[in-house]
Amino acid sequence: METNKNGLKYGKGEKIRRFYKADDPIPWSLAILFGFQQVMVCVSALLVVPFWVADLVCPGQDINIVRVRLISSTFVCSGINTIIQTTFGMRLALLQGTAFAYVPSVISFVNLDGFKCNANGTTYVPPEVYEEKLQIIQGCLIASSFIPMLIAATGLVGKLTKFIGPLTVSPLILLLMISTMPSTVDRIEKHWVAIV
Repeated sequence: METNKNGLKYGKGEKIRRFYKADDPIPWSLAILFGFQQVMVCVSALLVVPFWVADLVCPGQDINIVRVRLISSTFVCSGINTIIQTTFGMRLALLQGTAFAYVPSVISFVNLDGFKCNANGTTYVPPEVYEEKLQIIQGCLIASSFIPMLIAATGLVGKLTKFIGPLTVSPLILLLMISTMPSTVDRIEKHWVAIV
């Protein structure tokens, strides 16, 4: 057994595994590989919310049309927001994607008496019905997104972090995850690839 400079033991002939810190330069080949991995993760994350929303607005046999429209608008908006964020914002190399925090509010909206879904994948639903639901959801989400924007613009986040710690945020994230379990199970029942 030999010991490397970090104190890790390894046997003769074994290759030492390299660990990179956040400020260490990495080879281009690994940077391209890690970048491709990040793109695959981000693309799959951008697809999840449009699939959920398309199912929730209950478009009937037009489900694929609604999915395509929602996915394409998600990609366009995500691209525009990412360019704005990296150019004028904090200039971090990150992707502005969909927010899973709004999914429970959309689920509770479509469970209201006037908006319950009575259609399946073969039922004809007039476009006006599901487009009205999409418009109401869109308007509510735009209005509710002004609250975090105002909190960020006023600098209230720094003051609130003194009172809101990980112990407060963790149960909230757990509740968000639990609330999306039924639709996740529906996806997994159809095909095992949906787990990814």
